[in-house]
Amino acid sequence: MSYSLAGTTLSIETKTSTGLCLYGTVTAGTPPTDASVFAPGALVTDLSTGTVYRNSGTTASPSWDSVTAIAAAEIALAEGNILVGNSSGAGVALNAKTTTQILVGNGTTLTSVAMSADATMSNAGAVTIAAGAVTLAKMAALARGSIISGQTAGNVPTALDAKTSGRILVGDGTDLVSVDVSGDATLASSGAVTIASAAVTRTKMSAAAARDVQQVNPATIATTGNTDSYIVVGETGTLVSVDFSGVDVLAANDTNYITFSITNLGQAGAGTTVMLAATDANTTKATGGTALAANTKRSLTVTATGGDLVVTAGDRLLIRAAATGTLANTVTFPVYSARFTGTT
Repeated sequence: MSYSLAGTTLSIETKTSTGLCLYGTVTAGTPPTDASVFAPGALVTDLSTGTVYRNSGTTASPSWDSVTAIAAAEIALAEGNILVGNSSGAGVALNAKTTTQILVGNGTTLTSVAMSADATMSNAGAVTIAAGAVTLAKMAALARGSIISGQTAGNVPTALDAKTSGRILVGDGTDLVSVDVSGDATLASSGAVTIASAAVTRTKMSAAAARDVQQVNPATIATTGNTDSYIVVGETGTLVSVDFSGVDVLAANDTNYITFSITNLGQAGAGTTVMLAATDANTTKATGGTALAANTKRSLTVTATGGDLVVTAGDRLLIRAAATGTLANTVTFPVYSARFTGTT
């Protein structure tokens, strides 16, 4: 409802049950002092300046003070509410106490809304970023060739330069570091690995690859006495296995049989280290031994004492086929193959 009073236009927005103005606006200037129009404490806004006036007088004799003169205790406002100007320029109460909600402008007015989408907030102000919300597009710029790594004592994410040509990333027990491949091999930026000259020693080979096989072809094994042959060890290492093969069959017999043995004579020929097990397994006895089959490999049993199998380059090994009694026949074209693992 609008009235023309004292050179201005009064618009009553809210009034009492008796028709008196509780809140209104004027187009310009201080509100009029006409009697019987305004309730005591009525508020009127000057639309030209935005100044809010309060009737500090009576209905019969209004008296206007600017709202700045109003004491806080004189404004009736529910707890947790704030005054917000509406589309008419009037101050209205806005509930701002809803838990976890924040005040956000929407281009027209102020609203109370919950933080959502990529993050939420508690009523203590703690913001929680949603799982999976931080995409690559939302991250700060990262130097080309760098990665994010926890590199400090405070566990702070840090940009680590990982682009140096030919380097790899290796943990050092504390941090992640970018280092050159070195030692026995180098690495090119293309991924090509180059093994250094003379880097592959015997100890770095697999057991099979590292074995050195030495073969000896002694004379025919006679029916009586000892038939000896010798090997000069080529490399320092350990004897791991010995095989025997001959052209002829020799039946197993507990009276007339062969005993195979190997003795390490050392560098000067005086050594006595026994390298084959001194058991019937290394004989052609019928009890505990094995007959010889023609052209068939026979694996001899090395000693269980590991230290007795260690050899040094240049050691002379005596390989003996000792006949007990008189063998049923000779064994022609015998061959021994000794396998060593090297350390050089």
